[in-house]
Amino acid sequence: MFAVLIALAVVIFGFTYLRQSLSAKKPPKDPTLAIYEPKDGTTVESDVVTVRGKTDPECLFFYNGNVEGTDDKGGFNFKVDLVEGKNKFVFSSTNQAGKKITKEIVVTYEPPQKKAVQPEDNKTPTDVTDPPLEYGKETCTLCEGNGQQVCSVCDGRGRIVCTTCSGLRTVLVGSESITCSSCQGTGWITCTVCIGSGVETCRRCGGSGRI
Repeated sequence: MFAVLIALAVVIFGFTYLRQSLSAKKPPKDPTLAIYEPKDGTTVESDVVTVRGKTDPECLFFYNGNVEGTDDKGGFNFKVDLVEGKNKFVFSSTNQAGKKITKEIVVTYEPPQKKAVQPEDNKTPTDVTDPPLEYGKETCTLCEGNGQQVCSVCDGRGRIVCTTCSGLRTVLVGSESITCSSCQGTGWITCTVCIGSGVETCRRCGGSGRI
């Protein structure tokens, strides 16, 4: 009877040890990233689109290589100016284990088409557009007339997550982890758009303060 109890204890201990070993070796999960809008392949007539989506709360979220802020649930919502034609967006999210996920979408901006005028008395039809807008008469609502806006890349912080170590402060050289030389181990570098000032020229009025 004693030998049976010993054998049972050994089996239980072995099973517990095996389960803990397998759990310890379980690889970290990949980050998740969902882009709700705009949809890939969308064609729009406005030169501004809203980007909305969600990633894991603990992840670093990047848009076209620059970090973007997220809320406490990993959600993000910001506006992007478009150029006429195709606009490529690259989104990525990196978790604390260094796992990364990337998604790309393309949005096409096509301004409204010209309106054809019905010919009168056999006259040649012409194409007309809406009357030209008169600029410089209203204060820009984005910058409130001062010609500058909060930097859209660093969100006014004047710094962005280090692009070399992705904010992890260290990099792997061979099998050794060393302090990142780009950020000196801080995980941050000076914003390349506002050069640390936290503000940039207003994208809507071009710095004039008027539209």
